[in-house]
Amino acid sequence: MTSLTERETCVQALLMLSMAALEGCTQAELFAAVAQQARQASGAGFAVVALPGEGKCLRVQAVSPCGDVVAGEGVLRSRVWGRILRHHDPVLFPQGAQGKSPGELVQDLRSCIGIEDSAVLLVLPMFTAVRDVGLLVLGWSLSTGAPHGEVGKLSWFAAWVARVIDASGEQRRRTYAHAQQEVSRERQRIARDIHDHVIQRLFASGMALQIAARTAGGATRTRLDDAVRDMEETVTLLREVVAGASLTPVAGEVKEELESLVRQAAAAGPFAPALVIEGRVEQIPMQVKSDVVAVAREGVANMMRHARATDGSVTVRVNDEAVSVVIIDDGVGVTDGGRRSGLDNLADRARSHGGTFIAHRRLEGGTLLHWWVPLR
Repeated sequence: MTSLTERETCVQALLMLSMAALEGCTQAELFAAVAQQARQASGAGFAVVALPGEGKCLRVQAVSPCGDVVAGEGVLRSRVWGRILRHHDPVLFPQGAQGKSPGELVQDLRSCIGIEDSAVLLVLPMFTAVRDVGLLVLGWSLSTGAPHGEVGKLSWFAAWVARVIDASGEQRRRTYAHAQQEVSRERQRIARDIHDHVIQRLFASGMALQIAARTAGGATRTRLDDAVRDMEETVTLLREVVAGASLTPVAGEVKEELESLVRQAAAAGPFAPALVIEGRVEQIPMQVKSDVVAVAREGVANMMRHARATDGSVTVRVNDEAVSVVIIDDGVGVTDGGRRSGLDNLADRARSHGGTFIAHRRLEGGTLLHWWVPLR
């Protein structure tokens, strides 16, 4: 028989297993390597790796030589296997401790891998300081003989194999966690790109169309207003996609869009409206955010192209109770009987959230728009 005769043989086998684990082999590949290295190093006729499964059974994870065994399908049902694993002591059959039943274990193995009834078995518990990993079962024919002098070395080998299996599992968990972090970072990058590029460009285009609609008339204005509404719906859908994919929204997106709105208005009009933001705009619910921006855009477009204003401001206030948007200009003021489709839309947006909208002429001249929505 070609059993272990030197400790270096065992160390060499462990080194090969450790290298396989470090190279990122799968769990099934590692178990197969354990069975193969254990069989070759010990000179056994076969080797079996079994891990705890459902209930008190153990499931065969690897066999060497492999034959037709499918990992995880073979079940060792005898309760003797579990007792050996819990006691942490190697057992050699047929010279095992009294009370053990080698015939029962051989029958279990024969049903799984087809071994000889007359096999000599060495059952080696694999365990660490914190958990029972499984069993390494080695078998020889009676004609070959039992490895009496090698049980200690093989027990040492099994103990180190348990550490390798545990370390490999921890490495896989770290690799998975790292992969999850990479996925999360990529999702955040996509969220930023959607906000910084896609939504902002749609927003700028919508602003330009809305300003153009103020100078258009008839069917052209209707088509431009429809295009603006389509863009608003697209932006809302993009936000919902980001939220539905569990992407963390950009905390300052409302603030950034309002600032972009003012910059766009300044570039297209005769003055730059003042922007005042009070409170934490990031606490505005997702379904309200798009309406806050739409209200500000409608009000700014009105003051820049319709009200013939020379100065104006946008104030957004947020607290625990509500969010409000106040837009003031020094233009011609709201005219009775004039076109109010844009203002009616703002009123509809407020009512959809249980809020209110007021538009009136200021005593000192100009227009005041007040849009208010509760947050509770």
